[in-house]
Amino acid sequence: MPSESDNPWLGRRVIAFAHQGGAWEAPSSTLFAIRRALAAGATAIELDVHATLDGELVVSHDETVDRTTDGRGAIADLTLDNLGEPGDATVEVDGTGLKVGPTSTVIGATLLNAVFVEAEAAGRLMFYGAGAGGQPTASAVLGDIVAVARNRRAGLRGPEPAAYTGLPAIPMDSALTRYYVALDVADRPGVLAPVAESFARRGVSIKVVHQEGRGEEASLIIVTHTAPEAALAATVAELAAMDSVRDVDSVLRVEGEVGE
Repeated sequence: MPSESDNPWLGRRVIAFAHQGGAWEAPSSTLFAIRRALAAGATAIELDVHATLDGELVVSHDETVDRTTDGRGAIADLTLDNLGEPGDATVEVDGTGLKVGPTSTVIGATLLNAVFVEAEAAGRLMFYGAGAGGQPTASAVLGDIVAVARNRRAGLRGPEPAAYTGLPAIPMDSALTRYYVALDVADRPGVLAPVAESFARRGVSIKVVHQEGRGEEASLIIVTHTAPEAALAATVAELAAMDSVRDVDSVLRVEGEVGE
């Protein structure tokens, strides 16, 4: 694993998301790719989850099975048993041929909700549980009914509305914050200039730029100064249309940094 002297970003409070479960490390959305991404230093895994026709959950970046199996069609229109088998082709990873089987592309799982909290005294805490589905929803509604009944019986009232409830909400396009933008770009001269110009045309000032080459591709990470949401959305749309930008991996709001 690289050290902070090799990569200054490792010493900063930046969450490194492995896109498609580590698609640069191995075939996307596979357990093999996830393990390699975590070993390479990823601190979070990004996955896409789709429901099959019979209600099973499938981990797949694509909405169809056309690319990852020898079948055809949308995942939502197929049952789990009819998703298709992997094709005969193998993918070479570090000189080893890897054939992606159904167990590594399809994962039966329970959908969980999670809240991540970080506090100076308590450190990093993760609260998670089944927050969606029939039983979790019924449990939440029943809890509210019990609370109302208890308060009525005791002559009490529920929590008062927050003081800011009646304040007007500003349009989302006008919201001001900083942003972390990760791009997959072609690794060739002249790529950074049009990217920087796109930010400048919309008045979005760049605070930090970090680029790391990977063969014919490169990872370009940009952290901005405070800017309106509308300006960033327009910038990202233009970046996605550039020939030199292969993909917009992630766009995250930066609400604070260590030392602020």
